[in-house]
Amino acid sequence: MDLNSQPQPINPNNFQTMVMQGKTVIQIDAAWNQANHYRWTPAMGVKYYEVTLDQYPELKNKFNVKSVPMILVFMNGKEVKRYEGGLTFRITVPQSEILK
Repeated sequence: MDLNSQPQPINPNNFQTMVMQGKTVIQIDAAWNQANHYRWTPAMGVKYYEVTLDQYPELKNKFNVKSVPMILVFMNGKEVKRYEGGLTFRITVPQSEILK
């Protein structure tokens, strides 16, 4: 598997299919928050996607987004972890935590 240096865009219409196998990381952000965009270091065997609430505002309710960026970690289609930016709209998550 290639290690992508950039996350791939995600379409919520294909969401269930995209997260069904293996570990998948979804970053939900907003266009206005690019200064605090989570920097991803590729990891073997992990699919990484990103989407903005500007493109798909319905995700705010679907995933109960309270602040951005938000990182959701799925294993074989089931959400196993979530991380949200705080009041500063910043998020700090060691990649080692996501990969556990």
